[in-house]
Amino acid sequence: ILTASLAFHLLEANRRVGLLAYGREQCLLRPAVSRENLWRILRALAMAYPAGEQPLAQVLLEANRMLPAGSTLVVVTPSVDQDWISALASLQRRGTAVHALLLMSGDDRPAANVQSTLARLGVGVNFVDVLAPLPERPAAARLGRWESRILLRKGATAIDTAVTGGGR
Repeated sequence: ILTASLAFHLLEANRRVGLLAYGREQCLLRPAVSRENLWRILRALAMAYPAGEQPLAQVLLEANRMLPAGSTLVVVTPSVDQDWISALASLQRRGTAVHALLLMSGDDRPAANVQSTLARLGVGVNFVDVLAPLPERPAAARLGRWESRILLRKGATAIDTAVTGGGR
């Protein structure tokens, strides 16, 4: 859901979005700006399964060869392995901007050395708690229309807002 929401947000901002995913099967969708591309990304994410033998560091090195200079890469992973973090440095040397969304569960914060390594490389990082419950909607607004946004600052925060003035 996080990756799908991010793709939607970037496409709405008229940015080119692609997808590189490894699991049971490799998925490579070239960056494009279109509603059709969003559907391709959503379809690929729906079929993605987190399995496979290829380490994230190797995937990033392959991405390094595929991405044109000036690209932005957002890595979404629960891995705190130092090898993939080191691979980001080679992407940055080529002019790729990188950002990491580190998935965590509950109080399980990544090691301090991971955060400091990313900071030293100049990699933006957000921690996403995958076990955090979604906020309850107020009873008075349950029948109205809602707008949902994900804010990425020092953590990811889901915000639901009731839109007044006419429901569905």
